[in-house]
Amino acid sequence: MPIQANLSFSSPNYFSDTISDHIVCSLDYFHTYSKIKPMNINLPNGTFVKAQISGSIHFSPSFAIHNVLYVLDFTFNLLSISKLLSTLEYVITFSNDSCQIQEASMLKTIASIHDHKYFLTILDDHSRYTWVILLKSKAEVKSHIQNFVALIENQFETTIKCIRSDNGLEFLLKDFFSSKGIIQQTSCVYTPQQNGRVERKHQHILNVARALMFQSQIPNNFWCYAIKHAMFLINHVPSPVILNKTPFELLYKQKPDFSMLKVFGCMCFASINTHHHKFEARS
Repeated sequence: MPIQANLSFSSPNYFSDTISDHIVCSLDYFHTYSKIKPMNINLPNGTFVKAQISGSIHFSPSFAIHNVLYVLDFTFNLLSISKLLSTLEYVITFSNDSCQIQEASMLKTIASIHDHKYFLTILDDHSRYTWVILLKSKAEVKSHIQNFVALIENQFETTIKCIRSDNGLEFLLKDFFSSKGIIQQTSCVYTPQQNGRVERKHQHILNVARALMFQSQIPNNFWCYAIKHAMFLINHVPSPVILNKTPFELLYKQKPDFSMLKVFGCMCFASINTHHHKFEARS
């Protein structure tokens, strides 16, 4: 779930992925602090400033950062993205006017409004077109893969020659793949980089979905719709990896149609087909 901060900063806050430490400009932000051996901080303009105090800042009862440096000469606060990600199990997402810090473990445990707990990402290696299949349990993976193979054969009049996946038990369909003449390649244990293309796409979908949810401020259990919307956007946006074409265009051999695209989370009305009188609400 997103972290709700109880601490209010009076000075501007900036996030940076190039600094190694958190730096603040006021002692009022600290929950606890102590003096440290003076250390020089090298600034981009070639000058140095000194830090002689380090402490902890509590944003909420469940979220705190430690070893934060205090620099008297600063007029703003700097938070290190790399240090946040290396010391905490959190996901950081930025929008136009906010920054959301979310516990990574919560992303795996929130059931959707339809009781989905997982989603399966399938990526076409040539077009980069992506399919997302919502799952209530991992046991559903095998049947969905079999259905997907049938979908490709019937709708695209072609066959799948190779499937690459991680080494999860849910992907072990040796007899089925053999009957279809499909070569299965699996990555080694704890080496997701061997399946890097779909792993990156999985993260891409999550990043877009989180941004959609934070911007629309819909409840977390609607993540299934955010995932589907993110998939649609990614499939219909040009990518430099495929010569600035869209995955949809490469797969379906036609330009994408955006006429039905709506702002995610916008207000809508469901039409009512039967009416009792002429002035009754139609939706």
